[in-house]
Amino acid sequence: MDITGRKITIQEFARFLGVSPSTVSKALNGTGRMSDETRRRICRAAEDMNYRPSLVAANLRGQKTRTIGVMVPHIGSDVFSAVVCEVEKFAGERDYNVILCTTGSHLEEEYKYAQMLMQRRVEGIIAVPYGSRVNHDCSHFLEVQRMGVPVVLVEQNIPGNGLPLVVMDNHKGARDLTEYLIREGHRRIIFVGNTLQEWDYAGLERHAGYREALADNGIRYDGDLVFRCTENYIEAMVEMLQSDDPPTALFGVCDTLAMEAISQLHRRGIEVPRDFSVAGFDNIDMAAYYIPALTT
Repeated sequence: MDITGRKITIQEFARFLGVSPSTVSKALNGTGRMSDETRRRICRAAEDMNYRPSLVAANLRGQKTRTIGVMVPHIGSDVFSAVVCEVEKFAGERDYNVILCTTGSHLEEEYKYAQMLMQRRVEGIIAVPYGSRVNHDCSHFLEVQRMGVPVVLVEQNIPGNGLPLVVMDNHKGARDLTEYLIREGHRRIIFVGNTLQEWDYAGLERHAGYREALADNGIRYDGDLVFRCTENYIEAMVEMLQSDDPPTALFGVCDTLAMEAISQLHRRGIEVPRDFSVAGFDNIDMAAYYIPALTT
Protein backbone atom coordinates (compact mmCIF):
# COMPACT_ATOMS: atom_id res chain seq x y z
CA MET A 1 0.00 0.00 0.00
CA ASP A 2 1.36 3.41 -0.99
CA ILE A 3 0.86 5.78 1.95
CA THR A 4 3.57 8.27 1.04
CA GLY A 5 2.64 11.86 1.89
CA ARG A 6 -0.88 11.17 3.13
CA LYS A 7 -2.81 9.85 6.08
CA ILE A 8 -4.61 6.56 5.71
CA THR A 9 -8.02 5.64 7.07
CA ILE A 10 -8.64 2.83 9.50
CA GLN A 11 -10.38 0.96 6.69
CA GLU A 12 -7.25 1.16 4.49
CA PHE A 13 -5.00 0.16 7.38
CA ALA A 14 -7.23 -2.83 8.23
CA ARG A 15 -7.41 -3.93 4.59
CA PHE A 16 -3.61 -3.81 4.35
CA LEU A 17 -3.34 -6.13 7.38
CA GLY A 18 -6.20 -8.38 6.31
CA VAL A 19 -8.26 -7.75 9.45
CA SER A 20 -11.44 -5.83 10.22
CA PRO A 21 -11.43 -2.15 11.28
CA SER A 22 -12.94 -3.14 14.63
CA THR A 23 -10.02 -5.54 15.23
CA VAL A 24 -7.57 -2.70 14.54
CA SER A 25 -9.42 -0.43 16.95
CA LYS A 26 -9.50 -3.05 19.70
CA ALA A 27 -5.84 -3.93 19.26
CA LEU A 28 -4.67 -0.33 19.48
CA ASN A 29 -6.93 0.34 22.47
CA GLY A 30 -5.82 -2.83 24.25
CA THR A 31 -9.34 -4.24 24.34
CA GLY A 32 -11.23 -7.13 22.76
CA ARG A 33 -10.33 -10.78 22.30
CA MET A 34 -7.63 -11.77 19.80
CA SER A 35 -4.37 -13.67 19.80
CA ASP A 36 -1.30 -11.99 21.21
CA GLU A 37 0.38 -12.42 17.83
CA THR A 38 -2.44 -10.53 16.04
CA ARG A 39 -2.34 -7.69 18.55
CA ARG A 40 1.45 -7.42 18.29
CA ARG A 41 1.32 -7.50 14.49
CA ILE A 42 -1.24 -4.67 14.36
CA CYS A 43 0.61 -2.52 16.88
CA ARG A 44 3.95 -3.13 15.14
CA ALA A 45 2.47 -2.20 11.76
CA ALA A 46 0.89 0.95 13.22
CA GLU A 47 4.27 2.01 14.57
CA ASP A 48 6.12 1.20 11.34
CA MET A 49 3.57 3.01 9.19
CA ASN A 50 3.15 5.89 11.66
CA TYR A 51 -0.58 5.19 11.71
CA ARG A 52 -2.61 7.20 14.23
CA PRO A 53 -6.34 6.55 14.51
CA SER A 54 -8.66 9.55 14.32
CA LEU A 55 -9.65 10.25 17.91
CA VAL A 56 -12.39 12.65 16.79
CA ALA A 57 -13.97 10.08 14.50
CA ALA A 58 -13.78 7.39 17.16
CA ASN A 59 -15.35 9.64 19.76
CA LEU A 60 -18.14 10.74 17.43
CA ARG A 61 -18.97 7.12 16.68
CA GLY A 62 -19.32 6.59 20.40
CA GLN A 63 -21.18 9.90 20.85
CA LYS A 64 -18.32 11.09 23.05
CA THR A 65 -15.82 13.87 22.38
CA ARG A 66 -14.11 13.79 25.79
CA THR A 67 -14.03 17.57 25.64
CA ILE A 68 -15.36 20.24 27.98
CA GLY A 69 -15.62 23.97 27.45
CA VAL A 70 -14.36 26.55 29.94
CA MET A 71 -15.48 30.19 29.83
CA VAL A 72 -13.71 32.90 31.80
CA PRO A 73 -13.75 36.70 31.40
CA HIS A 74 -9.99 36.74 30.77
CA ILE A 75 -6.89 34.87 31.89
CA GLY A 76 -4.98 37.88 33.20
CA SER A 77 -6.66 37.50 36.59
CA ASP A 78 -4.92 35.16 39.02
CA VAL A 79 -8.33 33.86 40.12
CA PHE A 80 -9.58 33.08 36.61
CA SER A 81 -6.27 31.60 35.48
CA ALA A 82 -6.26 29.39 38.59
CA VAL A 83 -9.72 28.11 37.64
CA VAL A 84 -8.48 27.26 34.14
CA CYS A 85 -5.31 25.55 35.44
CA GLU A 86 -7.23 23.36 37.87
CA VAL A 87 -9.83 22.39 35.26
CA GLU A 88 -7.11 21.48 32.76
CA LYS A 89 -5.21 19.48 35.36
CA PHE A 90 -8.28 17.54 36.50
CA ALA A 91 -9.51 16.97 32.93
CA GLY A 92 -6.10 15.90 31.67
CA GLU A 93 -5.79 13.26 34.38
CA ARG A 94 -8.99 11.75 33.00
CA ASP A 95 -8.05 12.01 29.30
CA TYR A 96 -10.38 14.93 28.64
CA ASN A 97 -9.56 17.94 26.49
CA VAL A 98 -10.46 21.55 27.29
CA ILE A 99 -11.59 24.31 24.95
CA LEU A 100 -10.86 27.70 26.54
CA CYS A 101 -13.09 30.68 25.74
CA THR A 102 -12.39 34.21 27.03
CA THR A 103 -15.50 36.38 27.04
CA GLY A 104 -14.02 39.75 27.95
CA SER A 105 -16.90 40.05 30.46
CA HIS A 106 -19.35 40.51 27.57
CA LEU A 107 -22.68 38.70 27.62
CA GLU A 108 -22.73 38.62 23.81
CA GLU A 109 -19.48 36.63 23.85
CA GLU A 110 -21.02 34.13 26.27
CA TYR A 111 -23.89 33.63 23.80
CA LYS A 112 -21.46 33.13 20.92
CA TYR A 113 -19.22 30.70 22.76
CA ALA A 114 -22.17 28.68 24.10
CA GLN A 115 -23.27 28.07 20.50
CA MET A 116 -19.74 27.26 19.35
CA LEU A 117 -19.18 24.78 22.18
CA MET A 118 -22.44 23.02 21.37
CA GLN A 119 -21.34 22.72 17.74
CA ARG A 120 -18.09 21.21 18.97
CA ARG A 121 -20.18 18.64 20.87
CA VAL A 122 -18.58 19.32 24.25
CA GLU A 123 -19.71 17.09 27.09
CA GLY A 124 -19.99 19.92 29.60
CA ILE A 125 -19.32 23.61 30.20
CA ILE A 126 -17.71 25.32 33.20
CA ALA A 127 -18.30 29.07 33.13
CA VAL A 128 -17.35 32.14 35.15
CA PRO A 129 -20.31 34.33 34.12
CA TYR A 130 -18.84 37.73 34.88
CA GLY A 131 -20.32 40.68 33.03
CA SER A 132 -23.37 42.92 32.70
CA ARG A 133 -26.59 40.98 32.18
CA VAL A 134 -30.25 42.03 32.12
CA ASN A 135 -32.52 40.30 34.64
CA HIS A 136 -29.72 37.89 35.63
CA ASP A 137 -29.83 36.42 32.11
CA CYS A 138 -28.52 32.87 31.83
CA SER A 139 -30.83 31.79 28.98
CA HIS A 140 -27.94 30.55 26.81
CA PHE A 141 -26.64 28.30 29.59
CA LEU A 142 -30.13 27.01 30.34
CA GLU A 143 -30.61 26.21 26.64
CA VAL A 144 -27.35 24.24 26.64
CA GLN A 145 -28.54 22.34 29.69
CA ARG A 146 -31.87 21.55 28.03
CA MET A 147 -29.87 20.02 25.17
CA GLY A 148 -28.46 17.52 27.67
CA VAL A 149 -25.07 19.18 28.22
CA PRO A 150 -24.35 19.97 31.89
CA VAL A 151 -23.33 23.51 32.80
CA VAL A 152 -21.63 24.50 36.06
CA LEU A 153 -21.11 28.13 37.08
CA VAL A 154 -18.05 29.20 39.06
CA GLU A 155 -17.32 32.32 41.15
CA GLN A 156 -20.59 34.16 40.48
CA ASN A 157 -23.85 33.18 42.19
CA ILE A 158 -26.43 34.46 39.69
CA PRO A 159 -29.84 34.43 41.43
CA GLY A 160 -32.76 32.38 40.23
CA ASN A 161 -31.21 30.32 37.42
CA GLY A 162 -31.06 26.94 39.17
CA LEU A 163 -27.75 25.98 37.54
CA PRO A 164 -25.18 24.01 39.55
CA LEU A 165 -22.72 26.32 41.24
CA VAL A 166 -19.23 26.18 42.73
CA VAL A 167 -18.58 29.38 44.68
CA MET A 168 -16.97 30.49 47.91
CA ASP A 169 -19.08 31.98 50.70
CA ASN A 170 -18.41 35.60 49.74
CA HIS A 171 -20.74 37.00 52.40
CA LYS A 172 -19.23 35.10 55.31
CA GLY A 173 -15.66 35.61 54.10
CA ALA A 174 -16.15 39.37 53.90
CA ARG A 175 -17.85 39.46 57.27
CA ASP A 176 -15.02 37.47 58.88
CA LEU A 177 -12.37 39.73 57.34
CA THR A 178 -14.16 42.89 58.45
CA GLU A 179 -14.54 41.49 61.96
CA TYR A 180 -10.82 40.74 61.99
CA LEU A 181 -10.06 44.37 61.16
CA ILE A 182 -12.47 45.50 63.88
CA ARG A 183 -10.73 43.26 66.43
CA GLU A 184 -7.48 44.92 65.40
CA GLY A 185 -9.00 48.21 66.54
CA HIS A 186 -10.30 49.67 63.27
CA ARG A 187 -13.73 51.29 63.21
CA ARG A 188 -13.57 53.42 60.08
CA ILE A 189 -12.88 50.93 57.31
CA ILE A 190 -12.90 51.82 53.63
CA PHE A 191 -14.47 49.28 51.27
CA VAL A 192 -13.31 49.26 47.63
CA GLY A 193 -15.36 47.17 45.20
CA ASN A 194 -15.08 46.39 41.50
CA THR A 195 -18.27 47.88 40.08
CA LEU A 196 -20.88 47.11 42.78
CA GLN A 197 -23.45 47.15 40.00
CA GLU A 198 -26.43 44.79 39.97
CA TRP A 199 -24.55 42.09 38.06
CA ASP A 200 -21.41 42.23 40.26
CA TYR A 201 -22.76 39.39 42.41
CA ALA A 202 -19.57 38.45 44.25
CA GLY A 203 -18.75 42.11 44.94
CA LEU A 204 -22.24 42.80 46.27
CA GLU A 205 -22.11 39.72 48.51
CA ARG A 206 -18.78 40.84 49.94
CA HIS A 207 -20.12 44.35 50.46
CA ALA A 208 -23.11 42.88 52.31
CA GLY A 209 -20.78 40.88 54.57
CA TYR A 210 -18.80 44.04 55.29
CA ARG A 211 -21.97 45.92 56.24
CA GLU A 212 -23.21 43.09 58.44
CA ALA A 213 -19.95 42.95 60.40
CA LEU A 214 -20.12 46.70 61.02
CA ALA A 215 -23.72 46.42 62.24
CA ASP A 216 -22.94 43.44 64.48
CA ASN A 217 -20.23 45.47 66.16
CA GLY A 218 -22.28 48.63 66.62
CA ILE A 219 -20.45 50.61 63.93
CA ARG A 220 -22.48 52.96 61.76
CA TYR A 221 -22.27 52.27 58.04
CA ASP A 222 -20.82 55.27 56.20
CA GLY A 223 -21.47 55.31 52.45
CA ASP A 224 -18.67 57.85 52.00
CA LEU A 225 -16.21 55.07 52.84
CA VAL A 226 -17.39 52.88 49.95
CA PHE A 227 -15.69 53.26 46.57
CA ARG A 228 -15.70 51.55 43.20
CA CYS A 229 -12.40 50.81 41.50
CA THR A 230 -13.80 52.58 38.43
CA GLU A 231 -13.54 55.81 40.43
CA ASN A 232 -10.40 57.77 41.30
CA TYR A 233 -10.84 56.84 44.93
CA ILE A 234 -7.18 57.08 45.94
CA GLU A 235 -7.14 60.88 46.01
CA ALA A 236 -10.40 60.99 47.96
CA MET A 237 -9.04 58.40 50.40
CA VAL A 238 -5.79 60.32 50.94
CA GLU A 239 -7.82 63.44 51.64
CA MET A 240 -9.88 61.47 54.20
CA LEU A 241 -6.68 60.37 55.93
CA GLN A 242 -5.94 64.02 56.70
CA SER A 243 -9.37 64.66 58.27
CA ASP A 244 -10.21 64.86 61.97
CA ASP A 245 -11.76 61.37 61.91
CA PRO A 246 -9.67 59.47 59.35
CA PRO A 247 -10.24 55.89 58.20
CA THR A 248 -7.54 53.54 59.43
CA ALA A 249 -8.03 50.49 57.21
CA LEU A 250 -9.12 49.44 53.72
CA PHE A 251 -10.89 46.27 52.61
CA GLY A 252 -10.24 45.58 48.91
CA VAL A 253 -12.89 43.37 47.34
CA CYS A 254 -10.07 41.38 45.72
CA ASP A 255 -6.35 41.05 46.37
CA THR A 256 -5.43 42.88 43.16
CA LEU A 257 -7.31 45.98 44.28
CA ALA A 258 -5.78 45.78 47.76
CA MET A 259 -2.24 45.54 46.37
CA GLU A 260 -2.91 48.41 43.99
CA ALA A 261 -4.07 50.50 46.96
CA ILE A 262 -0.85 49.70 48.86
CA SER A 263 1.22 50.77 45.86
CA GLN A 264 -0.70 54.02 45.41
CA LEU A 265 -0.47 54.85 49.11
CA HIS A 266 3.25 54.15 49.14
CA ARG A 267 3.76 56.63 46.28
CA ARG A 268 2.11 59.27 48.48
CA GLY A 269 4.33 58.57 51.44
CA ILE A 270 1.82 56.46 53.38
CA GLU A 271 3.34 53.19 54.55
CA VAL A 272 1.34 50.00 55.03
CA PRO A 273 0.94 48.70 57.69
CA ARG A 274 2.73 51.39 59.75
CA ASP A 275 0.41 54.26 58.77
CA PHE A 276 -2.59 52.41 57.40
CA SER A 277 -3.94 48.84 57.19
CA VAL A 278 -4.99 47.09 53.99
CA ALA A 279 -6.66 43.69 53.53
CA GLY A 280 -7.81 41.82 50.43
CA PHE A 281 -9.93 38.85 49.40
CA ASP A 282 -9.11 35.71 47.31
CA ASN A 283 -5.71 34.69 48.71
CA ILE A 284 -3.98 34.69 45.33
CA ASP A 285 -0.43 33.31 45.26
CA MET A 286 1.14 36.75 44.80
CA ALA A 287 -0.34 37.98 48.09
CA ALA A 288 2.20 35.97 50.09
CA TYR A 289 5.14 37.44 48.17
CA TYR A 290 3.96 41.03 48.07
CA ILE A 291 5.88 43.50 50.26
CA PRO A 292 4.39 43.85 52.75
CA ALA A 293 2.68 40.45 52.60
CA LEU A 294 -1.02 41.03 52.15
CA THR A 295 -3.61 40.15 54.78
CA THR A 296 -6.24 38.29 52.74
